[in-house]
Amino acid sequence: MTSFHGQSVLVLGGSHGIGAAIVCRFATDGVKVIFTYFFFP
Repeated sequence: MTSFHGQSVLVLGGSHGIGAAIVCRFATDGVKVIFTYFFFP
């Protein structure tokens, strides 16, 4: 995987499923992660 260390990333829909896995992977690799999620009651 390309080195993203020291970079920032925005993940839309990062609270569940694939989005959450992407957030965790980037955070583990040292990336500053900002994520959003959508709540439907």
